[in-house]
Amino acid sequence: MSNGKETQKLAKYSLDRTKCIKESSHKPFKKDYRANQVSFELHPSSLVVQVKEIKVESPHVKTFVLISEREFPPFQEGQYITVDVPIEEVIYTRPYTISCSSKRIHDHEIQITVEKVEHGIVSNYFFYQVDIGDYFTIHGPFGQFTYQSLRDAHEVLAIASGSGIIPFKAMAEGIREGQIDFHLTILYEAKCENDLIFQHEFDEIVKKCDKIKIIYVLSEEQKDGYVSGIISKELILEYQKEKMSYFVCGPTELYERMNLVLKELNIANKYIRHDLYDECEKGHLNETYEIRVLTDGQEKILFGNGTESISKTLEREGIIAPKRCGVGVCGICRSKLVEGQVLSNDHYLRAIDKEYHYIHPCVSYPLSNIKIKLPK
Repeated sequence: MSNGKETQKLAKYSLDRTKCIKESSHKPFKKDYRANQVSFELHPSSLVVQVKEIKVESPHVKTFVLISEREFPPFQEGQYITVDVPIEEVIYTRPYTISCSSKRIHDHEIQITVEKVEHGIVSNYFFYQVDIGDYFTIHGPFGQFTYQSLRDAHEVLAIASGSGIIPFKAMAEGIREGQIDFHLTILYEAKCENDLIFQHEFDEIVKKCDKIKIIYVLSEEQKDGYVSGIISKELILEYQKEKMSYFVCGPTELYERMNLVLKELNIANKYIRHDLYDECEKGHLNETYEIRVLTDGQEKILFGNGTESISKTLEREGIIAPKRCGVGVCGICRSKLVEGQVLSNDHYLRAIDKEYHYIHPCVSYPLSNIKIKLPK
């Protein structure tokens, strides 16, 4: 078709479109569609839960069974929720991986497993002060650390250390109960036998489901039935299949070690899945800076240290700001840096955000006096 005929055709479409608009009804669009109502019913923005049961998993880890009057939103094994935790006059928001299969929502309950962290305000509160009957507000589910049959190989090698085993416990339950379908081999590293989490549960699952295998690795203890040392290249090769996906979850040290090992093994990035972890260089300037915060049409002035993330400073000062993952992945805390300089994690920022000076406060540290505008 010549350019002239194409122009005439486009002009005709434009006239037809204009005519349709003029002849259309002036009745306002419906505000509430059934699909939107169902979506809200299944995925409420928040949910009030009560602690039904507390289980001691190890000297440093506890599981909290949470119940609700209504059914929990659907989730995929490996996802997390965030919990609003009021401590004194501050509301702290923390992400916790769901440690049970998605089948539990039909019983109006889910589980989260919390590891006690040295100097961790919220984890220590959970460990020592939370009791059966306490109420919390939760949000979610969130996260992409899930098995996807179109993306991932049917054979999965899970590499976990410490509390990094939590999402794999949910996946193992999901496989056993038929919620998800793949073969899961778990290399689980801990310092000693007493630090292993869910060992009894895993042993029972393995007895009942031949799709799951778990190998316990003890780095500081030698015992029969356990591998001594750490998860190494040689150990991975022992359980490697021709086509496999690799799911890694644990402390930063494990991610850094596995990044090198999987690179040595020439594993393509498309077969490697990481759970949330903070890749950001930590603030190192032990200086106090003025932080001017624009929120709700007001400007508030507070002071933060260069070694503390902006998000933690806001939280400590009682300023409620959107927050979910805490490591810059979800983007919910995305804020405008109006003035000043920060050390920021650029891994998850879009190019357009960098160009227009947006940051993620959860992984940003002040390098000078700054002014930021929080999202609404």
